[in-house]
Amino acid sequence: MIKVVNRLKPYTLQIGIFLFFLTVYSLTMYPGAGGRINWGDSIKWQYLHLANGLPHSTGYPQFLMLTELFSRIIFFLDMPERITLIAVLFGALAMVMFYSVVHLLTNSRIGSTLATLCMGFTYTFWTQATEAEVYTLNIFYLLTVFYLFLKFYYTKSNKYYLLGCAVFALSFGNHLTMVTILPALVFISLKADYRKVIATRNLLFVALFILAGISQYILVYYRAHTSNPLYIESSFKPNFSEFFGYITGSGFHSQMFPFTLPVILYERFNILFQLLNLNFTILGLSLAAAGFFYYLYQKKGYVELIFLGAALVGQLVFNINYDVPDLIVFFLPIYFILGIFIGMIFASRQTLVPLVLGITLTLGIIYISFKKKDILTANTFVTLYIRPYTSMHELQKTSYPLYFHSSNYYISMYMKYDQLTNFNSSLFSLTTTGVLPDTFYIARESEITPDLQEQHNIRLAYTENAYQFLNRNIKTNHAVFISFMGAGAANMPAEFYTILKQHGSRIDHIPVTGSYSAILYNGKIVEYLNETGPSEISSKDTKYNPLPDHIRFSINSAAPAFGSVSIININGYDYSPKRRGINFVVYDTVNNQVTDIIEFDTVEGEEKKLFQATRKSNS
Repeated sequence: MIKVVNRLKPYTLQIGIFLFFLTVYSLTMYPGAGGRINWGDSIKWQYLHLANGLPHSTGYPQFLMLTELFSRIIFFLDMPERITLIAVLFGALAMVMFYSVVHLLTNSRIGSTLATLCMGFTYTFWTQATEAEVYTLNIFYLLTVFYLFLKFYYTKSNKYYLLGCAVFALSFGNHLTMVTILPALVFISLKADYRKVIATRNLLFVALFILAGISQYILVYYRAHTSNPLYIESSFKPNFSEFFGYITGSGFHSQMFPFTLPVILYERFNILFQLLNLNFTILGLSLAAAGFFYYLYQKKGYVELIFLGAALVGQLVFNINYDVPDLIVFFLPIYFILGIFIGMIFASRQTLVPLVLGITLTLGIIYISFKKKDILTANTFVTLYIRPYTSMHELQKTSYPLYFHSSNYYISMYMKYDQLTNFNSSLFSLTTTGVLPDTFYIARESEITPDLQEQHNIRLAYTENAYQFLNRNIKTNHAVFISFMGAGAANMPAEFYTILKQHGSRIDHIPVTGSYSAILYNGKIVEYLNETGPSEISSKDTKYNPLPDHIRFSINSAAPAFGSVSIININGYDYSPKRRGINFVVYDTVNNQVTDIIEFDTVEGEEKKLFQATRKSNS
């Protein structure tokens, strides 16, 4: 035991970084099914192991294997969060490797630690480290490969070269964009010791590593021929040509390099700088540039900078030319290379200046990440997108199920998850049932397709506006939190003001330009209307707070002139849907849980509607 402790002593800081970020990411893990950036893909990862299914191209066999493993051994978490824990774990490990790379380049513990804190709290990486996705594993591989090849360059030790090649080959089982750093690896390997690179023994080992990396796709081939048809994005039982196209991303080839040079220069780079500013701020980008030039002119680190620069260019050339909606996550490798440059300036000299800059940047990044609304959230995909309709469906008090149309990708992903986990047996979609029952309910008017209209008589079964929702949720021990966002008072039903007055409100009218926050609890109202700025009410500032002492809250509202803000923070979590109109959160103060989350876009006069469909008789 003493020997183990002594061996671990040199890595005390790395262990501390791992445990710190493991704790942070675990505490801010996205709750339940879904995620922050891409609900549909995250839900998909959370149920594929249950369906023995295949995701979108390129198959991601390594992540599939991890989902199988984590779903079985992480028994103490709910099923979706077991898969999210993969991202949490590799997010924390990635931060350890980031520290190790910066420390290897600078030999500065302080500079490396500050840079690690900055990167660990950047918005995009923080979101990906707390939802079910492949990107933290990808960054872990990227940084591990950087570390091993830099060690090879510094030590000329063959073990680092072979280990680096092995990890690089293994990484292709997760994300094929790793191929973009190949020129950088070839450069630093030849610069370190070209004789080792071309040695027969090493060439054979590299060939075996490549074969091992490719062999991971046997799992994809196997599943493509045996998978549960409930979910498979490959051709079922594909021939070799179809299979090869699937694992090489043929379905996305039309989205690769589709842009002209003017579009790249004036549109794509503009998107890149917006995302860089979101994650680093202008201060962080300036420090990255300063770190690069400091290392170039003071440290004479030409080889290291060419290596990192080549990797940066490889990633940039591909991602800037990839027409994909979730580009924010594809730029993650670029963020981390810039983060390494930031670490170089933090390690530049042992004065207060780098320390002050590092702390300032870290605090700024944490502030920006929190300001993005969804780092600390207890909202789930279900509460935001499913619950408003299941809540109305429950009022029908029938056994007829509720139908969601599968053409909505996110809903479709959730419905498959729902069927596999039996989370709510009253829900279904066409893709999960195949045959529709004789009578059922339809969640939204937009889901009434021509086929449904042809085969079923459809009638409006229930409609609900903001007043009706408020009226039915005023119950004993249930608090209703209200926050207007944007022009929330537009087209407001007159009954809304009537019910507010019945519970003690002194407001007869809310201007469209007004900000309004309120709580109704057990017949009492606490409210604040501000026509000249944002409004806020909180438990600490409310003199006559009717809510139980164990409930801490803060409700913020702002009209368009003041930034269009909605925050409904209860015991540290923001539950607001954050949409234009009226945002409601209903909280059960006895069971300490949210029962409903909903918004009504009063600008559009939006009502929530539920329809009933009954099969037409053949006669």
